[in-house]
Amino acid sequence: MSNKRPNEFVIMPKSSSTIDTTDNTTTTVGAVIFRNINNKKKFLLVQENDGQYGLAGGAKDIEDKDIIATLQRELEEELSLLPTDYKFEKTDTSIEFVYGHRSSTRFGKKGVTVYFLVEVFNPEQIKASSELKDILWASGDEAVEKLAFEEVKNGFREVVNNLDK
Repeated sequence: MSNKRPNEFVIMPKSSSTIDTTDNTTTTVGAVIFRNINNKKKFLLVQENDGQYGLAGGAKDIEDKDIIATLQRELEEELSLLPTDYKFEKTDTSIEFVYGHRSSTRFGKKGVTVYFLVEVFNPEQIKASSELKDILWASGDEAVEKLAFEEVKNGFREVVNNLDK
């Protein structure tokens, strides 16, 4: 016999998305978001709740039509940005790596990050979501110093070097 009363119901949480692991590889996006301040470029870093800095972005979900849909979803989830709030360009930079963060369920698995260059029309409207601890605008050198993972630093450097050409 159930303890539930006849008119009682339970609200189930929205199911979480499933990460696309086609070919045993997790594809992620890395958004190199920039703005010009006094003719100098500043780049947006996101600080994860564990304190580490990275770029806005994340893993492609099965529900994402393509990698551009992943970029748009991640920018909305992390920074409250809609596609009308920025322009983007897919770069030729993609970095393959193996997840090395021991506490991650992806530890030891293959990943590839596809990098996008993103220019936000109104940077003041960016709001860090609860997924993040904070956001920070940094120079290129400061960004490289703060980024937590070597493969992210390498991808960032490659995108920024091509931006200056």
